Amino acid sequence: MSRRVPAVTVIGGGVIGLAIAWRLARRDVRVTLLERHTPGAGASGAAAGMLSPLKEAGEPGPFLDLGLRSLARYPEFVREIEACAEMEVGYRRDGRLDVAFGADAADGLRRQKELQETVGYTGRLLVPAELRRLEPGLAEDARLGLATEHDHQIDNERLVRALWLAAEREGVDIRSGAGAAGVETDGPGGPVTGVRLDSGEAAATETVVVAAGAWAGALDLPRPLPVRPVRGQIVVLRLVPPALQRVTWGPGCYLVPRADGRLLVGATVEEAGFVVATTAEATRRLLECAIRVVPALAGAEIQGFQVGLRPATPDGLPVIGADPATPGLHFATGHFRNGVLLAPETAELVAAEILDGQAPDPAFTPARFG
Repeated sequence: MSRRVPAVTVIGGGVIGLAIAWRLARRDVRVTLLERHTPGAGASGAAAGMLSPLKEAGEPGPFLDLGLRSLARYPEFVREIEACAEMEVGYRRDGRLDVAFGADAADGLRRQKELQETVGYTGRLLVPAELRRLEPGLAEDARLGLATEHDHQIDNERLVRALWLAAEREGVDIRSGAGAAGVETDGPGGPVTGVRLDSGEAAATETVVVAAGAWAGALDLPRPLPVRPVRGQIVVLRLVPPALQRVTWGPGCYLVPRADGRLLVGATVEEAGFVVATTAEATRRLLECAIRVVPALAGAEIQGFQVGLRPATPDGLPVIGADPATPGLHFATGHFRNGVLLAPETAELVAAEILDGQAPDPAFTPARFG
């Protein structure tokens, strides 16, 4: 039986915060969502939308398990969101292609295929002729490819808009321009009593979910978190006809084709603090990589740039779960480059913990940071 939770305040309006707010509201919880700017204005709106758990995890463990469970939830998650918001979110199951140009990289693809098979993924190794039959635009000196049909993609910008609309339709009170400064408690070790806003006001609440992304580490919390911002830059291209049909990884970049003809080239990983800026050096490196993989992109139109600050933790794992020392305080942050992928499962875990008392995997507990 679900616990009685009169109200929940979610700090952060990225894809994680929106998904949690929407899921809680679907279970008849009164939810207020506080967002410093507008929903999706941070890393969630500046992502490529790849749903590739094995590519991101790299090895078996709790993080890979989390990603695989979240990917399995995606079809139903998308169906519910699209029905509630009455809009499509660009969910595609085209698979992924990895391309190697040198002998060492080719050996890496063979090892990657072996790892895929340990979790039930199937993949096909493709020689150059097969590669170019699959993607004719690839460079002629591509040595080996690995094609997998298990990975998907979603238009993250459309997903954020749909979640925003769906959450509002479920009754979530979304407050844009309401930045949170910290969480208030009834003394050391006491329960949550409210959220203190940047304006100095206090919003009373007994349950808080910190889903503030890269800004989570800057909040005044009973348990400070070592979450830091890591900048990622993406270049948006357009080439007619489209250069690729599926997500493609090359040496130093990935290329993500959108249904509207755009091609996203990403992404950098930069320790730049809270500086949100497009740089010439990053643009140069991304374009060089893209053209190396698909030479015709040298004639592509540059349509724009995306910059986001991803929330990173020292151990590379997200922070999901209740604070054991502060009743009513829950965390859902530190997802780094995987917020879009992990949103469905994170929302389910947080809702199940708050309403059903089911704790997430201890690998993600905030208590690991002391």
